[in-house]
Amino acid sequence: MDPLKPPALLRTPNVIWMGRNAINNLDQEIKALNGRRVLLVSDPGVVRAGLAKNLEAILEKAGFQYQVFSDVEPEPSIATAEKCIAFAKKTEADIIVGIGGGSPIDVAKATAICGKRGNSIRDFLGLDQVPSKGLPMIAIPTTAGTGSEATPAIVLTDQVDHTKKTVWSRYVLTDSALIDPMMTVTMPPQTTADSGIDALSHAVEAYVSVRSNAYADALALEAIRLIGGNLRKAYGTGKDLEAREHMSQAALLAGIAFGSSGLGAVHALGYPFTTFFGHSHGKGIGIVMPAVMRYNSSVCEEKFRRIAEAIGEKVDGFTLSEAALKAADGVEKLINDVGISTRISAYNIPESKLKEMAESAILPNARLLVSNPRKMGVPEALEVYQKIY
Repeated sequence: MDPLKPPALLRTPNVIWMGRNAINNLDQEIKALNGRRVLLVSDPGVVRAGLAKNLEAILEKAGFQYQVFSDVEPEPSIATAEKCIAFAKKTEADIIVGIGGGSPIDVAKATAICGKRGNSIRDFLGLDQVPSKGLPMIAIPTTAGTGSEATPAIVLTDQVDHTKKTVWSRYVLTDSALIDPMMTVTMPPQTTADSGIDALSHAVEAYVSVRSNAYADALALEAIRLIGGNLRKAYGTGKDLEAREHMSQAALLAGIAFGSSGLGAVHALGYPFTTFFGHSHGKGIGIVMPAVMRYNSSVCEEKFRRIAEAIGEKVDGFTLSEAALKAADGVEKLINDVGISTRISAYNIPESKLKEMAESAILPNARLLVSNPRKMGVPEALEVYQKIY
């Protein structure tokens, strides 16, 4: 045991409802949080799918006043968060409900911490910069990926310098999370794939993080097992409710796990695919995850062997080093099976951009790389990119 390893910090929402028709508890959660004027934060896809209407019907039946802000784009910007914050102040919202994937939920969380203050979200960027609790917040995910409903983090795109910026604070945690797989069945196949791979990366990175702990490890391994057994089904047959339910559970578990243990180089190297080229976060993660796992495996082989088993790879008869590398093999098979190529050249990205991508991956992301099990700088990141070009 390492005597210098810091104690684990465990954070979860105050209340989690998990299971089919969990959204039916929305009205009682609003009442428990003394909400009267609700701001519902979503995105155009959620509105088109009719999912926001489901919540509006619950709010209307319960007699709540509500307004809707649905102008959240994928990989939301700081500017969009500021617009939603201004809207919340204008409407005098006293409780925020975020419905959608990580994008609207992160914007909703940003709105909750700024909604009764005069601050910009930029004032709170970084670690533990939020001084106190904001407005009450309820999250209802419609994807099974980000785990944002259960994490102390907000991730926004800064369009000024083309980087991802993060707010990390106990006061970002939602008060209530309603995890209802019925809300995920309308996800298109590619969104199912992208979000599922994102959840997988959370579980893998939390499990091998230098800040890992027994609590997070148990959740992460179970999330890996659930994703390995169900993502292909959810991707291939969107109305497979059992697979959807298992994926929703996995995303939640992985979100709680990385909220405790942190992430790593997979996320750092995945970000430039979004900030430079507009690919979804999950796709960017999927492109680099097997390669980063191979890079990391030599320093925590036993943990990677367990990941290989959880993802469904047979490891009997192999050396520990060989079994560890099978984790990356199993993850790569799954990523490819849900329509994501793990070759950078498949996305028409010029090889001449790799060095700039490596610099963008490493230099602004010290917060991620501190948790990575193996040290990585710009030269190592560039080498990883070059190997999978």
